[in-house]
Amino acid sequence: MTYDQQQIVHPEQKRGTTDHGWQGKTGTLRNRAFLALIGATTILVAASAVYIAVSTPGLPEKIIMHFDGDQGITSFGTPSYLWWAWGMVVAGIAIDVALASFLFHRDRVLSYMLASAAPVVGLLLLIAVGTIISVN
Repeated sequence: MTYDQQQIVHPEQKRGTTDHGWQGKTGTLRNRAFLALIGATTILVAASAVYIAVSTPGLPEKIIMHFDGDQGITSFGTPSYLWWAWGMVVAGIAIDVALASFLFHRDRVLSYMLASAAPVVGLLLLIAVGTIISVN
């Protein structure tokens, strides 16, 4: 029997399969809800960190990014300049795009979400850093 004459059977058509319907399927509602939960939690944590760094003057100086009225922005306790902010934005976008390309053949929905979120995350970081710098 040649290859053309063989009947190709989809894995879901075989009897006795143990696929529970969620493994390897990126379009199911459970996976989309989980990805939305991860994205919403990430955005909430990032927004909370920026809010705490900007609005709390009594925090210790060894915080990642902190606004001090006398020194301006401090990063890990040392005065920070604009190149650090641009580096953070570029590194965030690069990591986001690298993860999206790595996951392209494994999980298409997550890959598309990461790739489309990269410019948005970069823009939000630029707005946040620009706002902090303009307060000074």
